[in-house]
Amino acid sequence: CFRVVSIRFFPKKGHIYATIMYSMKPICDYSVKCEIPNNMYPMSNVYGSREASGNVPHVGSSQLLCSLEEKQNQILNRLNELQSALDAMSAKLPPVGVSSRGAPPVEVTINADPSKPPMSVLALFRRLQHGGVCVLKQSHVHSSVSSVPSCLLNAFSDGPDVNHQHQMMLRIIWRSSPEGPYISDCNGHTAIYGEANIVRYFGRNYLHKLVSTDAIKSTEIDQWLDMADRSVVRGNTKERAYVLRTLNSSLGKSKFLVGDQFSAADLMMYSVLCEANLLSNPSANVKKWMKSCEEEVPASA
Repeated sequence: CFRVVSIRFFPKKGHIYATIMYSMKPICDYSVKCEIPNNMYPMSNVYGSREASGNVPHVGSSQLLCSLEEKQNQILNRLNELQSALDAMSAKLPPVGVSSRGAPPVEVTINADPSKPPMSVLALFRRLQHGGVCVLKQSHVHSSVSSVPSCLLNAFSDGPDVNHQHQMMLRIIWRSSPEGPYISDCNGHTAIYGEANIVRYFGRNYLHKLVSTDAIKSTEIDQWLDMADRSVVRGNTKERAYVLRTLNSSLGKSKFLVGDQFSAADLMMYSVLCEANLLSNPSANVKKWMKSCEEEVPASA
């Protein structure tokens, strides 16, 4: 039974008195035994019986696991087949963001200074043309410049007999632009300044194979784009020499600047180095890289 005890303490005498106030009979029978489980729920052994040594046999000895592995391999093979089919279909389609034939073309207007032409933009459009996109190029001369070299006008303009069923129009306005090339009024929003940012814009909108969804590779591409813009386009002799040394060291480890796949980093770096006439006496690694870049970006499309 339960007892309630009253305890009194007398500090002066140092005595403690305990008095039983009342008792209660138990309301539950605690003599009943209850088994407490030692696991949440039972499962059959998928590994089979243990060997005499106590070790669990290899997984392959289980018929159930073998069946599951076979189903997994079938699913993975099927997924690989679907991925290959999707890659083949995507290769026949125009890049994302490019108009289909018959639809209104995508128009891009770039302002550039003829003293520092954005040759990477020309490489971007040759890449689009090589991928089956019909591109029309037009050049206009602003009143802020007195003249534009004929080689630039010819490179960034198509002849009068060009097919007008184009999917994208590139309009170059040659003008005095100390801040560098920029896309004006992009999609009705703010302008995009800098050659590196223009390359990023085209890669992320129209040439997805030039960029990467991997965070590390994407960051490496951005680093090379910034280096090309900062140290080659706007750099001095010392900074350009450092770029060539870094380039040679990196290309000794991989085919391209970011792994073994051609990217926006290779496209811009190759374009600006050619424009700056810094590839006249390349090292063995850089020379091999130049040949690979020429295969990825044909001289004409």
